[in-house]
This record gives sequence, structure tokens and C-alpha cells, in this order.
Amino acid sequence: MRPRGRRWEDVLWVADDLPLPLRLVRAALMPVEALYRLAVLARGYAYDQRWMPSVSGAIPTLGVGNLTVGGTGKTPFAAWAAAELQRAGLRPAIALRGYGDDETAVHAALNPGIPVVADPDRRRAVRTAAGAGAGLAILDDAFQHRRLKATVNVLLIAAEDFHGGRALLPRGRWREPLSAARRAGLVVVTRKIASASEAERAAALVAREAPSVPQARIALAASDVREYREGALGSSVVEELLSESANARLALAGVARPDSVWAGLDHLGIAVPRLVALRDHHRYTAEEARALAEAAGSGVLLTTLKDAVKLEPLLPRSVRLCVLMQEVVWEAGWENWERCCGHLTRAAAQFHG
Repeated sequence: MRPRGRRWEDVLWVADDLPLPLRLVRAALMPVEALYRLAVLARGYAYDQRWMPSVSGAIPTLGVGNLTVGGTGKTPFAAWAAAELQRAGLRPAIALRGYGDDETAVHAALNPGIPVVADPDRRRAVRTAAGAGAGLAILDDAFQHRRLKATVNVLLIAAEDFHGGRALLPRGRWREPLSAARRAGLVVVTRKIASASEAERAAALVAREAPSVPQARIALAASDVREYREGALGSSVVEELLSESANARLALAGVARPDSVWAGLDHLGIAVPRLVALRDHHRYTAEEARALAEAAGSGVLLTTLKDAVKLEPLLPRSVRLCVLMQEVVWEAGWENWERCCGHLTRAAAQFHG
């Protein structure tokens, strides 16, 4: 496994200085994008006109989703929301499709006391959560899943998503046009490596397309590095990694925006000599794990929680697997989130009253 710089999707979807062959590829994808756009708009119109059914869940639901392919912070936000709603006295569960083999374990590690239900059938997942005693289901990555009507839909839009235009798949990273934000109950503009001013500009673009939808802004900031072993997060290792005897040889990121991982390590002052970026939801093989173990040696292998839950069963115990943690930092619109919480609390009380 070799270090990688910009991946093909980073270049094709974002870069402005494309070489001629890739400019031709982007041009050739325009008819495909047009067909995809037509299909998305037709599907949305069918739901809006109620030609396709949309039903509520067995218990109140909070939908968390986005308009692009990865990188907006759905999973950390959904996990944060679950913890917040639990502190507010509700009994949340996480319901997700179970895409890949990482999301369930990530949520279990972030919130060990909150049930996680993985099922491609979201309505069945919510029924399962209700049967387990949950009073509220948080739907991770559910904005496009309109068969299940969420009590509140929170749409995350990354400030970074506006780099490179707003082309739809496969010519760009957008699943739906920005106008789809109109069906959200709350739009949260997130940022990882974008500046606060870039987030404000993104919020203005959203407001232009969806002027009646409340907004908020958050930063997903690197906050800690913790050891990961046997499916659980351990203690912080930041002070150790900052010491002169630190032995972190390799950092690995199989996520939509690996640059945000490198920026997070820089923010914490942690220097790593070798950086490896892989595709989002990369499935590791035993051979890759052996290569990573050799590269890490007796030192620390730094990665994301999404990667750690898949790698740990494949690595020898001699490798110390440590993960970069993120925290949700509210920058604007907290009162709009509180309104969503109040709506969910009332819906749960009415449902169980």
C-alpha cells in the first residue's frame, strides 16, 4: 500500500486545473449527469405529489442526511445528536442501512449505551428500535430515503462541497440539487478545513435556495486522539504523541475528505512521516493489514474511527491503533437546534402519552 496524493474523485470533482484528458471526461459525463438529474427531479416530484407513499415511523424520528457523496459529518453529528437527546431525557436509538461494515461499530464505540439497529429497510429498523424500548430513532444518512417520513429532517451541507461547483453525479459529488434543501426542517452548514467565512458564504447560498428553512453552522474540529482496542475507545494518547519519544509512523484515512484528517493532526501538533489516503468505506484485506502492520512496526498507527473498526480484527495486537476524534462545535443557530429538540420531545411525549 503506497501513499497517495489526490484521488481521482478529488481531482475530477473539485480541481479547477484539470489536464485535457480529464476535461474531456467531465464533458463526456454531461449527458449522464443530465439523465441522473432528470431521474432525481422526477422521483422528488412523485413524492411531493404523493404518487409515491411516505409514511411515519413506529416512533418519532430524526433524519440526518446530506446532498453530496460523503464528507459532511453525518455520522459524528448523528452520534452527537443521540447523546444530546439522551441527556434531554429521551431514549434514542440509531437506525441505519448498515452500508459497508463500519457505521454500526462506529456508533457503538461513540455511544456505548445507545442501541444501534442496522437494516436496509428503514421502517423495519425503526420498528425494531421501538421494540427494544427506544422512544426516538435517529436515522443516519436518510435525507434521500423518502419512503419513511421523518418527524424532523436535519440536512448537513459542508462548506467544502461548494468547491468545484455543484455538478450532480457522476460528473460531480452532489446527489441532489441545492434546491432540495427546501424540504429540510433544519440545514446545518458544517466545516472541517473550510474557514468560517467560507461557511458563511455557503450558508448564504443555501438561504438563497431555501429561504424559509432555519439554519445553523458547526465546525467539526479535531479534539483528541484515543487508543482503540476490542471495539472500544480508550484513553487519550495526545500527550504521548507530542513527546520526544513519540513513535507514530503512519496515518491512514479511508474517508471522503482525508485532507481534514491531516489538518486535524496538524491542529493537535502531531507530526506523522507517512500519510495514506484511500477511498471512502475502503474494505481492507488481510494482505493490506499485514502491509500496514509492517509500516507501523511497534509504533502507533493513526487513523479514523471508521477505519479502525475494520482494521482492528486484521491487525496483530503489537500494533497500537489510535483514532483521531472530532467534536461538534456550534458557531451559529443553536436556538434552531433547540427548536428541533423541543419538537422531537413533544412528539415523543404525545406518542407515548
